[in-house]
Amino acid sequence: MFHVWTHFADIHHIQYWTVYGTLVCYVQRRGLLPHDLDIGVLILVQNTENLIPFSDAYFSSVYEIKLHPQWNVVGYTNRSYH
Repeated sequence: MFHVWTHFADIHHIQYWTVYGTLVCYVQRRGLLPHDLDIGVLILVQNTENLIPFSDAYFSSVYEIKLHPQWNVVGYTNRSYH
């Protein structure tokens, strides 16, 4: 799954960083867990707008892009995670 994301990000010139479990696995195991069903990446806010058209696109039954609905709200006090 990660190779699909890296290919997509390269094509669309999206700079990203691995985070959460994805980063932990790469540091500890030098690779992803075979049973992990997602990847954690962070991208620059200016690149997030480029993902909006793809968040509703149907790639396959396997992949989807999820964007937090308040991705463009600046500052942690204005965000809602409920």
